[in-house]
Amino acid sequence: SSILVLANTVLMASAPTFGGYIQRYLDWRAVFAFLLIYSIAICILVWKKLPETNQHLNPDATKPKILIQNLSILFSSRSFIVYTLCTCFTYAAVLAYLTASPFLLQELAGLTPVQYGWLAFVVAASYMSGGFLNVKLVSYWGIPKLMYLGALLMIAAGMVMFMLGYHGITTATSIVFPIALFLFGSGFVF
Repeated sequence: SSILVLANTVLMASAPTFGGYIQRYLDWRAVFAFLLIYSIAICILVWKKLPETNQHLNPDATKPKILIQNLSILFSSRSFIVYTLCTCFTYAAVLAYLTASPFLLQELAGLTPVQYGWLAFVVAASYMSGGFLNVKLVSYWGIPKLMYLGALLMIAAGMVMFMLGYHGITTATSIVFPIALFLFGSGFVF
């Protein structure tokens, strides 16, 4: 799990940088051509090289009756619901940032696509720092306390973002600092 988070973070940070250079030296359409080729290559690689890891396949697992039984067990668990909602809302906020940040940082703050790409590493480093600290503290503090701390950090970051935006402050620093704090906190939730 930790390796997947690390790989995801590295990809999340390097994709805008790589895309910025593609856009700079080719054009924005070339980014989509690259993504198409990359996606096809990954699909082929997974199809050819990734083995099935479940050694005890249940042929009935995908039957509607069994699916409903399993889902009812999951949805009757308060812990499952609470932790899932925390993760979903946090992930939704991260996706909102990833969707809006190119516009915010390039159009409002005036960064070039390459500058925006390199700034993604700063944002990713804050997320990785939160995740790394989470791994170190979880055995001492426990999951509920760390999720609470993460939620408090994310709420504080949201309040800072709101106040800066409300006052019309749209510099790269005013956008990146709060999201870095948010992503640091999200490292405790994820």
